[in-house]
Amino acid sequence: MADTTSFVFENHFHPYVGMLVERLNQQSVDGLLDLAVQQVSEPFFDRLYDPNDPLAAGEDPSFTVTSSPKNIDVSEAGPYSVYNWELFFHAPVTIAVHLSKNQRFAEAQRWFHHVFDPTETDPSTPVPDRFWKFIRFRDPRPGDMPRVDELVAVLSRPPAELTPEERILLVSAARAYEGLRREPFRPHRVARTRVVAYQYYVVMKYLENLIAWGDSLFRLDTAESINEATQLYVLAGNILGPRPAEVPRHRAAPRMSYRGLKEAGMGAFGNALVKLENQLPFSRTPPPGAAGAGAGGTALLGIGRSLYFCVPRNDQLVGYWDTVADRLFKIRTCRDITGTVRQLALFAPALDPGLLSRATAAGIDVAGAVAGTRAPASPVRAALLIQKALEITAEVKAAGSALLSAMDRRDGEELARLRQAHEIGMARLGRDVRFLAWKEAEANTEALLRTRALTFDRYRHFQLLLGRPEAEVDRLRDVALTRVPVTQANFEEVHQRLVGQYATAIARETRPAPRLARDGDPQIQAGAQSQGSLNLIPNEFAELNVHLPASRDKQRDATDLDIIYGVLGMLPNMGVDIEPFGIGGHVEFGGPLLSAVGRTLATAIRGAADQDAHDGGRASRIAAYQRRDLDFVQQSNQAALELMQNGRQLIAALVHEQVARRDHEMAGDQIQRAQEVDAFLATKDTNTELYTWLRGEVSRSFAERYRMAIDVARSAEQAVKREVMRPELDEQTFIGHRHWETGRRGLQAGERLHHDLTRLQLAYLEHDRREFELTTHVSLRMLDPLALLELRSRGSCQFTVPEWLYDLEVPGHHLRRIRTVALSLPSVTGPYTSVAATLSLQRSSLRRDPGLIADKYTRTSGEDPRFLDYPGALESVVTSSAVRDAGLFDAGARDDRYLPFEGAGAISTWALNLPSELRTFDYTSISDAVLHIGYTARPGVRTDAVVTDLRERFAATAGRALGRSFSLRHDFPDDWAAFLAGGSGPSLRIAKDWFPYFAQSATIKVTAVELYGISGDELVRGPSPVEESALQALDAQLASSGAFTLDVPADDTVVVRDRKADPHLIVRYTIRRPTDSP
Repeated sequence: MADTTSFVFENHFHPYVGMLVERLNQQSVDGLLDLAVQQVSEPFFDRLYDPNDPLAAGEDPSFTVTSSPKNIDVSEAGPYSVYNWELFFHAPVTIAVHLSKNQRFAEAQRWFHHVFDPTETDPSTPVPDRFWKFIRFRDPRPGDMPRVDELVAVLSRPPAELTPEERILLVSAARAYEGLRREPFRPHRVARTRVVAYQYYVVMKYLENLIAWGDSLFRLDTAESINEATQLYVLAGNILGPRPAEVPRHRAAPRMSYRGLKEAGMGAFGNALVKLENQLPFSRTPPPGAAGAGAGGTALLGIGRSLYFCVPRNDQLVGYWDTVADRLFKIRTCRDITGTVRQLALFAPALDPGLLSRATAAGIDVAGAVAGTRAPASPVRAALLIQKALEITAEVKAAGSALLSAMDRRDGEELARLRQAHEIGMARLGRDVRFLAWKEAEANTEALLRTRALTFDRYRHFQLLLGRPEAEVDRLRDVALTRVPVTQANFEEVHQRLVGQYATAIARETRPAPRLARDGDPQIQAGAQSQGSLNLIPNEFAELNVHLPASRDKQRDATDLDIIYGVLGMLPNMGVDIEPFGIGGHVEFGGPLLSAVGRTLATAIRGAADQDAHDGGRASRIAAYQRRDLDFVQQSNQAALELMQNGRQLIAALVHEQVARRDHEMAGDQIQRAQEVDAFLATKDTNTELYTWLRGEVSRSFAERYRMAIDVARSAEQAVKREVMRPELDEQTFIGHRHWETGRRGLQAGERLHHDLTRLQLAYLEHDRREFELTTHVSLRMLDPLALLELRSRGSCQFTVPEWLYDLEVPGHHLRRIRTVALSLPSVTGPYTSVAATLSLQRSSLRRDPGLIADKYTRTSGEDPRFLDYPGALESVVTSSAVRDAGLFDAGARDDRYLPFEGAGAISTWALNLPSELRTFDYTSISDAVLHIGYTARPGVRTDAVVTDLRERFAATAGRALGRSFSLRHDFPDDWAAFLAGGSGPSLRIAKDWFPYFAQSATIKVTAVELYGISGDELVRGPSPVEESALQALDAQLASSGAFTLDVPADDTVVVRDRKADPHLIVRYTIRRPTDSP
């Protein structure tokens, strides 16, 4: 087969950066993460390059070209795949998980919906693809791993039985397994080869967000919040679907050794398929991956093949079904999140708009502020909460200091790195400058060499003028530079060598000092002296003071003669002819002749003057030569000195070169050492990265501690207001909302919170005044005899302790709050028998305002602002004995927790329950149920208004405000014994003294007579022994004789001749005092 040449063109660039930035700027994050953006694709390669070669077009089977379109690449090996995964998957999911952990569930859900949106209803996309908003999860590819059981089944089959697709899957699994084996603690290494793991992760985090969101609403325990929580739990249940069925183990595989497993086909993954023994039907469906023609024989009745090692149970995933089922069960059975049965109020407590405004102004989430106001009351007292809040706040302050220290150290490390970088940069610049200084020193040395050459030429010139041989002079011409490294150790040696080479002494020319002319010579006429400023040598002195004056004088004499004889020449000639012999001559004498004689004399004198001038010039020239010779010597000696000085300068220049070179090398060493310091700063443990990490961790811990502290502080404030319950305190807000400044990282949050807590503590100490402490004993037989009968028969009852009962004892009080509650059940029990009665507070109320409405004390119907209601099942206790049992081991011990029912309103509704199925004693022996209620109260209500209300309440005929229970068996034993002996129905005489003392002095009016009996576990009501028309006769008997007689006829249900029977009469009545108006 011919070799195939393949060319694969990958896009090593991101084609849509501009588009993504544009979408982000125009449509924010939603537009950036939109699925339509991820699905953009453009096959640009063919359009841009337009390949027309037959080979490139793919017509030759031995030549293939593969190109990649422009798209959002999320493949496993794409150049920009990692960035796209981070942008479209990891970033939204990480943000969503972080928001969920910070109780911002709605925002977390919106971020989850950028990847997984189970609320999508688009019918154009099939399920489950429509729910995935990340394109990779919609784009299955060869090698993507299926479910775990299918994967293990493929891995356990022999390679010869695998299809091509399954072989690709096997390669991917092997690569994933190898990555897991090499890096077992890097889950992303494996998850990148098994995309379904990311899908499971997203769905599980989405479920956790829904469940945590529902739990936060469930804990608010209001009707509205529970309805919202129910919808979230239902959504989570719909995502989960049906609970996985528990498959029973009806199979039996023979025990095998490792050799047997290997022979059965166990591969590198440790999986093998084994045949099951013929025991029970194993499977009626083909195993995963067994589709095909030969699959039918693998599901035979009783015989099958299965994995020897099973797929482990995913307890975390199964736990979601348990959690959702638990929450929905509690909601549907009227329980709170802890499982306690309670009755919800119709409406949630009213919100304070001012509080929400302050929270919004402080930048706090309104939902969080609302949740804080509706948080359940703390089980511990305010003092302990304040103490713990202060302790946690101290930790917050310490964490703030640690955060500031981490920030400071991080900035210090960054500054150190910056300073070190600057130092390296300056060192490099300094090294360049030192390099230039080094080269400048070498250039200066070269310049000194040139200067030496010029100086030598001058020296040579004057030496030659002075007559020195040329060869002798030229031996000093050539000087070679010798650059020897100079150190402290060899400095003297090198210096002496350089001195011998460059600074050798040069012999100087010598001349005797010139003799100066003498002074004070009478011949001096020129005025020039030898000393003083002229320092004349003799020839110069002779020229100036001898020859030149002499020549001047003679010239002056000649001039004088010319003048004198010129004047004489003006005389006339006088002629004399002398001819003695006739022959003679003519002689003339006169002025012209005298003038000629004078000119002759003057010429002679001028000749002498010229001679003196010549002698002076000669002396001057000789003096000039003398001066020139001296100048040649001086110039030669000066050049020699300059040569020797130049030698010293060369030595200094060479040393300076060494200094500059060493300085340059030292600059390089400084850079290297600075780089080593920089590398140490970058790689040391306490580097910038560490402090950056530490800053993030401390900041996160600081924020968490602050949230913890603010939650405890607000709980403490609620506890203080609940314990103190004073209007002047309720109107104040101690724990504010402006502690945390995001721009300053909340560094002063601890100090501000500590200040608010200190104010709260001082206010608590100031307003926690002692109140009246009272105890009332509530007899169920006197208060609600029917409820007592229900307890004796059914083992449970519900009754209400009204406000008038407390007003009857101490009128004029308000704000009655329970401090302690104990229960007594007078009954007949056996030895060591526990009376396990469950006492639950169903709801309670208290009068918080002592004022009257329309001068009336009675509570109005509907919402009465004077009362505060506590709905729902607040607390329960279980007694162990029947005598004043508070359900505590030591009711008198000092406890930081609130006692059971402490703080609830004394106006209360109770539920009393005894075990109904297995009874440890006879409930019919219970003669009464007594609540010993210790409560606190404050004065302030008008006593006359309370008394008036009591009189009106007792006189009212509506309802059953008052009742008295009589046991025929115990209260009338003689009459009951006579009836059991065969007499007629009991005739009972009920005296006025048997009614409560407060009713004995008033007029009692019987409103009803009820007859009850206990049949097994049921309370049976019998016919009333008195007709309604005969009730007035009973009132008349009471008024006249202080008692009335009541005949109770026998019947078949209640009044029966049975010694165990215990019929009860309940007499309903009202009272009216003489002063009461009709």
